[in-house]
Amino acid sequence: MVGGAGVVLAPESVVRDAELFVALDVDRRGGADAQVRIASAVDPAWLEDLFPDAVRLVRHVLFDPARGRVVTRVRRTYHDLVLTETVRTDVDRLEAGTVLAEVVHRDPRAAGLVDEAVEALLARVAFLARAMPELAWPDPERLLADAAADLAHGALGLAELRGRDLGAALRARLSARQRDALAREAPAEYRLPSGRVVPVRYPPDRPPVVAGRIQELFGLGATPRLAGARVPLVVELLAPNGRPAQVTDDLASFWRTTYAAVRKELRGRYPKHDWPEDPTTAVPRARPGRARR
Repeated sequence: MVGGAGVVLAPESVVRDAELFVALDVDRRGGADAQVRIASAVDPAWLEDLFPDAVRLVRHVLFDPARGRVVTRVRRTYHDLVLTETVRTDVDRLEAGTVLAEVVHRDPRAAGLVDEAVEALLARVAFLARAMPELAWPDPERLLADAAADLAHGALGLAELRGRDLGAALRARLSARQRDALAREAPAEYRLPSGRVVPVRYPPDRPPVVAGRIQELFGLGATPRLAGARVPLVVELLAPNGRPAQVTDDLASFWRTTYAAVRKELRGRYPKHDWPEDPTTAVPRARPGRARR
C-alpha cells in the first residue's frame, strides 16, 4: 500500500486478480497486516489520468550484488508505491565507476580484489610504517581502500576490476620517496649467497623472515638488515629436508656457537651435502655438493 503498510484481502473479497486495488474497508485489528474486506480494482492507466503529478519515473544507478556489476534501475511509482520496475545493464561508464568505487572502498577483500601479492605488498608497507615512521606512511587498510576505489574508474563490474592491477594502484598512491624505500628497505625477495632468489615474509608485528638451506648461506658472515639497517632479517636455516634446523637473527653467532652441533647432527643423515668445518669461508651451494667432513 502507499505509505508502506501491509494488507491482505479477506476471503469474501471479490477482487482477487487485479494488479492494483483501492482498500475501501480495512480491519486493522490483530496480525501484522490489516485485512481488506471490501476492495475496488484499479486500472494502472487511471492513475496517470487522475493523478499525473503523483506518478513518476525514477532512474537509479546502483550496484547489483547478484550480477556483480552496476545496473540502471528504472521504477514507475505512484507516490512511494512501485508500479513497474526494469533493470538495464547499459550504464554510463563514468556513472558506473563512481558507484563501483563506493562499493569496493567499503570492503576490497569482500569484492575479491585482494590476492596474495597485494597482501604481501600491504605487509611490506605495514612493516616500514613501524620501522621508518619518518616517511609518513599511509595506514595500509586505508591505502588499500583508496587504491581499490581508484581502480574502479570507468569500470562496470567486479569482473572487470579483477583484471586490473591493484598493486600498481597501491604504489601510485605512495610518494616517490616511499616507493623507493619500499623497493630498497623492504624488498619482496632476497638473493641467497647461492644465487637462488627467495621470498621475504613480513608477518604482522614481527621482523621479516627469509628461509634457505644451510648450504645456501655459507659465506654469509652477518645477518642482512632491512629498513635502513634498523631491523635484522630473521633467517630460517633449513635442513636438507626443508625443515628449519635453526632460526636466528644473528647469523654470526649461529656460525660461531651453534653450527658445530647442527653439523654433527645432520651430516650423518645427509652425507651427500656439504658440511664444512668453517661455513663462513665455504662456497654456498644451491644443490648438494661433494661432501667435506
